[in-house]
Amino acid sequence: ADTWGVAYQVQQEQLRHSLEYLNLREGVLGGYVCKMVTFHPQGLQACDSILALAYIATPQNPLYLGPAETEHIAGQILCCSGHSGHNLDYLLRLAQFMRSACPGVEDEHLFSIEAATRAIASAPDDRQA
Repeated sequence: ADTWGVAYQVQQEQLRHSLEYLNLREGVLGGYVCKMVTFHPQGLQACDSILALAYIATPQNPLYLGPAETEHIAGQILCCSGHSGHNLDYLLRLAQFMRSACPGVEDEHLFSIEAATRAIASAPDDRQA
């Protein structure tokens, strides 16, 4: 599967601080595993790939939901937040990023989760009747 995103080049003098920050935010607080991956910048030849760090969720992470139905993922997003903010904000920003930075990519999984989350969030609350 393809994963889309942005790679940032960190200057040598900022490297230590950047890695400490990312390891705290993504590794310690988020439970993600740091892996070296091959990044293929869009528009360049396949031979122009670069090595990059990526933080990846694994089943060993206690916060990892794993494979689930779209509506279950949406419900989880709506009721959860982390140290860096509410999961709904992250989802909406991620979907907007994909639309603006990768307009030719139709990420059906992401956009179906976004649609389900919006539908659940805008549904009338039957408990108030």
